[in-house]
Amino acid sequence: MWQRNGEGQEGQSPQGDVVGFLGHNCTMQGTLNFDGSMRIDGRMEGQIITTGSLIVGEGGQVKAEIQAGVVICGGTIEGTVVAKERVQLLAPSVLTGTVRSPLLIIEEGAQFNGTCEMKERLVSAKATKRAGETSSEKAHG
Repeated sequence: MWQRNGEGQEGQSPQGDVVGFLGHNCTMQGTLNFDGSMRIDGRMEGQIITTGSLIVGEGGQVKAEIQAGVVICGGTIEGTVVAKERVQLLAPSVLTGTVRSPLLIIEEGAQFNGTCEMKERLVSAKATKRAGETSSEKAHG
């Protein structure tokens, strides 16, 4: 299940071990804060905050404001998603809302209904700036 696009073995996400799990028949409302990776196969409504990874399983339904390092969705997300690294939509997922991320990956069969704002990662911007300075130094040097 986790072996798409270079992800780890089952039970592990790109950010390491799964530290939390909301099962298929579970419902949660409120604010969820965690470090590491969490998988949601049930229903979550509210706010999710992590520097790690949020994985929404194929049956998962999330209606929330999300701030994460990485968001991988195989289910349904409705709301605003802000990811520092990437948002990845796997078939047959549906994401409705606003996405702010430097990288958005939409697999064939997934749906994205909303708006997307993509900005370079901070590291990439610094590397680009340094490369430009090196080029101009060579041109003038």
